[in-house]
Amino acid sequence: MNIKLVFLVILLNQNCFAALLLEPRLQVYQGSLKVGSEQSDFLGQGQGLDLGYMGEHFLFGITLEKNHYRFQESFLDRNTKSYHAGGIGTFIGYHFLDRLRIQTTYINTSLEPTTQKNFRYFGQYFAYGLGLRLSKGLMFNLIQFNNTYTQKEEDETGQTNGLVSNIRSHGQSAYLSYIFAIH
Repeated sequence: MNIKLVFLVILLNQNCFAALLLEPRLQVYQGSLKVGSEQSDFLGQGQGLDLGYMGEHFLFGITLEKNHYRFQESFLDRNTKSYHAGGIGTFIGYHFLDRLRIQTTYINTSLEPTTQKNFRYFGQYFAYGLGLRLSKGLMFNLIQFNNTYTQKEEDETGQTNGLVSNIRSHGQSAYLSYIFAIH
């Protein structure tokens, strides 16, 4: 029998609290980017959506994000400081003490200039954090993130190539979210 199916059956039969999770969020970012010897701090804002399973304590599913970053300095000889970012990935978390949540997220991300839309970078985003329930459904969340862009896609050639120097970013995010549990 498939081990993933067994794991899913165990979680779904955990108790009668099982529900479909729908959690929209609004977030702000602060971080730093480094590529080779170049470095630039950035601020950002965006929105996201978690969609998945929520049991009495465990939650997991898919996550979607769409963000906008503003860098202090341009990088890689580009004349732009404004970028769209986002992607799709997975999350897993655990609720405890009726108010707290720990969660980790992995997303396949992209980073695309807002003005020169003929290229984009692709990478992997990993985050972990803590959430605090403020009232029924309303959560305040703090996360630490690391993002590594390893590929560049050019629209003119249609090619995707590895970068000579990976683009690495890290930082913090704070966001408000609202949990809708659909039984």
